[in-house]
Amino acid sequence: MPEKNEGISYGRAIVSLSRQCNCNSKLPVFLLTFLKIPMHRSEKSVHIGLLEEIMESNFPAEAKINSMVDLANASKPEVWESIESDLKDGKKSLECLRNIYSDYILGMESIELEMILKSPKNGERFTEIAGEGAKMAYERVSDIFNSLTIEENMKVVMVGCGQLPVTAIHFAEKTNAGEIVCLDVVESAISSGEILAKKLGLKNIRFRLCSGAAYDYKDSDIVYVANMVRPKTEVIRQIIRTAIKRPQFVVREPYGLGRAWADHCEPHLGKELRVTGYGPGSRYLSRDMYLEWTT
Repeated sequence: MPEKNEGISYGRAIVSLSRQCNCNSKLPVFLLTFLKIPMHRSEKSVHIGLLEEIMESNFPAEAKINSMVDLANASKPEVWESIESDLKDGKKSLECLRNIYSDYILGMESIELEMILKSPKNGERFTEIAGEGAKMAYERVSDIFNSLTIEENMKVVMVGCGQLPVTAIHFAEKTNAGEIVCLDVVESAISSGEILAKKLGLKNIRFRLCSGAAYDYKDSDIVYVANMVRPKTEVIRQIIRTAIKRPQFVVREPYGLGRAWADHCEPHLGKELRVTGYGPGSRYLSRDMYLEWTT
């Protein structure tokens, strides 16, 4: 049986969605559902039920994701360890969660990119013209420079740069890397990245329309795989096959409920790699995972 303060946490997590959506006059249906949930149900079943109610609501992707995150942060991590088998529609529900998260990220990136490109300033540092959302994404990976050895003229490969390639921009602004190659499978992400890099005056960033599972990493010194890359396991296998220099290797890895909307690759690294540590977690339930070659 959930403790009283756990019930309050559940309620706060769901009420947050009504606040984000300005639903002051009418509580969302899933909050009403929560109020009817028998308290003899386990903490896990309560959370899964609330998650499904959020997924099935008609609120915007941003509101859904933020409420899911609030719900996850109000619960124990183990609640979400077997989420695919717990959700009533299994893989179908996971695909729904991934689509919700993807819609949220694309929407956020589009808004932030438009704001930056409208700025009359050119050649400025990213944080001087970026909005709050873009700055938060940029600073999320700032600790990475304490864990990597970055020397002049090194080649850095970013797999899954997106239309707002903040990690690549961070490398370009904070290091003396020789070349930063950004890969993505979406053409609009490549064109947006090129426009943004030009505006910022970053001449060492290159963009390629290419899957991370098809790229040849033979001359790479550092490889970074973004959280939304799918399927991550295939990208990992391609890096193992072709990265003959055995580059420094970082994967943005989800944890907790974050595994529901992003590929979790740690169990599938194979004998060639091992985890040496993790960076700090983020609000949206991902963190940098540092890998070391064993062969």
